[in-house]
Order: sequence, then C-alpha cells, then structure tokens
Amino acid sequence: MKKKYILVFLILSSGWNVVNAASLSSLYTETIDSNPSLIISGARKLAGEARFRQAEGNLLPQISLSGTSNRTRLNDSEETSFNGETYSLSLTQTLFDIGKNELKNTSRFDAQKLRENYNDELSKISLDLIERYVAVLSAEDLVKNLKAEQALLMSQLQGLKSQYERQLAVLTDVLDISARLDGVNAQIIGAANSVVITRDRLAGLVGRPVDEPLARFKENAFSGFYHKEDLQHWLDVSLANNSSLAALRHGIESAKSDVRLGKSGYYPVVDLQLSAQRTNIGSENIQIQKRGVFVGAINLTVPIFSGGTTTAIVEEKRAMLIEAQAIYEGERRKIVTQVREAYLNTKANIANISASKKAISSAKVSYEAMSKGYKYETVTVVDVLDSIKQVLSITTEYHRYHYDYAVNWIRLMNLSGKDSMDSINMASSWLLE
Repeated sequence: MKKKYILVFLILSSGWNVVNAASLSSLYTETIDSNPSLIISGARKLAGEARFRQAEGNLLPQISLSGTSNRTRLNDSEETSFNGETYSLSLTQTLFDIGKNELKNTSRFDAQKLRENYNDELSKISLDLIERYVAVLSAEDLVKNLKAEQALLMSQLQGLKSQYERQLAVLTDVLDISARLDGVNAQIIGAANSVVITRDRLAGLVGRPVDEPLARFKENAFSGFYHKEDLQHWLDVSLANNSSLAALRHGIESAKSDVRLGKSGYYPVVDLQLSAQRTNIGSENIQIQKRGVFVGAINLTVPIFSGGTTTAIVEEKRAMLIEAQAIYEGERRKIVTQVREAYLNTKANIANISASKKAISSAKVSYEAMSKGYKYETVTVVDVLDSIKQVLSITTEYHRYHYDYAVNWIRLMNLSGKDSMDSINMASSWLLE
C-alpha cells in the first residue's frame, strides 16, 4: 500500500531540478534588447540629451562664412562686364541672455528626468519579468501536483475496484475515489490552460515564444535569509534613490527653470557681433577695387511692451510648477506605501517559508501514520488520500512562498533604486543552474 504513495514524493522532488532550463538573466537580456516601451524610453532619453546640447550650443560663438561669385554686365556709354566676388565672415557671441541660459538649464533637467525615467522603466521590466516568470512556475507546480494526485487516485481506484469485485471493499469508497478523480481531471484541464496563458504572457514580455523549461528555485534558496536593515532604512534609501522620484525631482527643477525662462522676457539681451567682408562690388553693382570691411558691434535689445504676453507666460509656468510639485508629493506617498508593503511582505514570506517547511514534515508524518492505520483498518482509504492531499497542498504553498518572496524582494530592491541588472542577478542566484 505504502509503495503506491511513494510516487507522490518522487514527483514532488523531481520537479525542482530541470536540465537545460532557461535562466532568468538570459530572459532579461532578451527582454531589454527588444522591449518596445524600453526602446521608446531610450529614444526619449537620447532626444533629451540632444536637446540639451542644442540649448548649450546656443550660448557658444556662432560663426558663419559666406561667399558670392557672379558675372555682371553694364550697359552704359560703353558696355562692360566683370566678375564680381564677395566673401564675408561673421561671429556672434551672446553676452547676456537670461532666456538662453534658462533654456539650457531646463533642457539639462529634462534630460536628467528622461534618464531617470529610462532607469525606472528598466526596474519595471525586471519586476514584471520576475512576476511573469514565477507565475509560470506556480502554474506548472499546480499541474504537477494535480497529476501526482491523479496518478494516485487512478492507482487506488483500480485497486478498490478489484477488491470490490472480490467483496473486500465497499462501494462507497469506490464511488468516492471515482468522484475525486473526476474532479482532479477537471482541475488539470484548467491548470494546464493556466500554464499556456502564463507562458504566453512571459513570451509577450520577452518577445519570443518561451517553450523551454524554466530554472526553478533552489530548495533552501532563502534559508537563513533575513533583513539586516530596518524599515526606516529602506524608506530613507528609497526616497533618496528611487528612479521615479528622482525623475520627478528633476521635473520640478525643470519647471522652476521654466518659470525663470518665462521671466526672461522682462530682461534685455546683449550680444557681440564681429564681421569681416572682402568684395570688389560697389553700390549699384559697380566694379570697384577689392577692399576689406571689418565691423565690430555690441547689440542691445530691451523689451518695452509685449501686450501682457510675458506676464501670462510666467503665470502658466508657475501653475505648471505647482502641478509638478503635487505630482511629486503624490508619488512620494505612493512609494512610501509600496516600500512598507514590500518590506513587511518579505519578512512574512520568510516566516511562511520556514513554517511551511516544518508543516511539510508534519504532514508527511501524518501520512505515514495514516498509512499504518489503513494497514490495520483503523482508518479508511479516504483518510489516507486526504493526508496525501494535505502534503501536496502544503508543498504548493511552500513553493508559492518562495515565489512571493522573490517578487517582493525584487520590488523592494527596485523601489530603493537598486540597479535592475543587480536585482536580476540576485534573483538568478536563487535559481538552479
């Protein structure tokens, strides 16, 4: 009798070690190479850096060289013609222009914001990947456990039918096992469908079908793992380093600079202009002896009246600054809540892993006791099957706590501003190679 149930533990133990499994880090590399949202964010980052260089270039000397060559014919008392040439070199340097300076500052803060947005997108992708990855593992665990239960029920049903034909078993036991088997068969269909769905979701993120086995968690991946830092540490680190908050802080600085840019309409603009020209063309296109003209000038532009446009621009920019500050405060509160939840969940997950591991041992002892009781006819076969189902259920929970911990830990790492690749490498260290 007992040998029939050894199959359960063989199936459960074999599911954790998969040869030639896809690693989490390799899937992450494939994802970031082709993910559309990350490509968009990366393009925006590059565009922001280019806009900053444009604004910075406006403050540097602007030098241009031009030349003209023509053929002129004059119909006068005597028809003449000559080749005309004009060459000019011009240099303009801004001396005082608040608008250009603030445009450079605004562009710099915008570029930094887009860079942090890109880092935030990487963090979201790493978390999304681990969530979809463990969803597949969890769905496959359920199928594996249900098939283990199915195999046991089929074996037990066959034996009971044989015993019933020899009047050694009661019909109620046969019917009970048969009903249980029908229920498990139905559950397997739904669980197998969940495997397909979760793998499709993973494929949608990676950018290709993921049909290969996935590396599974080590049996004692989190044994002895604990938080060295308290909750306040994680809150302080997250508020200081979180990419989303950093992007919004740069957005606030950009909005402040934008207000100053709007105010620049009240201030004069001063620039230096130097030019040199060499030509043999005079007024009315008359040929003259070649000569050089050199001009140095300081241009001053003072705004007098703009019809209230500048004032309206400043009011608009101030309103946008208030909006940026409010968005930051909302995100800050959201991050605080998420850090608290992730921190507390990881601590609870570790406790649950330890407790469920002990529960598995207790459930196995209970099963062994039930097996002996069945041998001496003090319990029914249904009691034995219930004890087996309890082992399967607790084992499923044990694996699920591993998955939950991995997700919550990666979430905590990302919230604290940890590099996404470092987070993925840490998660990969918990998996079988």
